[in-house]
Amino acid sequence: ALVGTVLYMAPEVLEEERYDAGSDVWALGCVFFQALVGDFGATGWPFYNAAKPPRGMGGVAACVATREAALDRLPADTPPAVVVLLGAMLCK
Repeated sequence: ALVGTVLYMAPEVLEEERYDAGSDVWALGCVFFQALVGDFGATGWPFYNAAKPPRGMGGVAACVATREAALDRLPADTPPAVVVLLGAMLCK
């Protein structure tokens, strides 16, 4: 059984596969992204798609599996090094 906040679970956790410290880096990247965009709701999640918002764990897993993080939603003045760091934190 999965326990935790679904929007911050790394793909391998959602798929109940082996995971390591990289899963924690993923979760931190999600929180970091939300802090930068200023939205801690589901719409601030890096993989949010307004056309098809995630519903439940299956929806979240599908969004993560089929999309790249929406780094273009970061504020325009985000330093390039931060964008690169977030990209690395949120890669599958």
